[in-house]
Amino acid sequence: MKFFKTSILIVFSAILITIFTPLIYIIDKTIFGEVGFLGEYGRIFIDFFISYSFFTTLFLVLFGGKRKYIYLAVLLVLELLILFGIWEVWAILAGTAFVAWLIAQTILVIKKKISKK
Repeated sequence: MKFFKTSILIVFSAILITIFTPLIYIIDKTIFGEVGFLGEYGRIFIDFFISYSFFTTLFLVLFGGKRKYIYLAVLLVLELLILFGIWEVWAILAGTAFVAWLIAQTILVIKKKISKK
């Protein structure tokens, strides 16, 4: 059962990352304007990692077990190693992960309050 639940969460996360990457790209292009030094495909690549950072953090905090923060740290460090040297993106990824963590914590608190009633 745990393998099935984990598989479903991974597939659902991959689908959401795929869906939201173009939306983040549109927002990114609207806010920051023309393509910078990375080019068009570099920007899409970074927007993929922004989406990845958000949904990985959200799902691991919501559905992760006892070691959720260890898994989260490993996945986010791998992401940062891939994007090594692009320091501005690191700040955006950290902010995105933090927002996802806040949303997940809020959901967990609300769930705990509802389950007490």
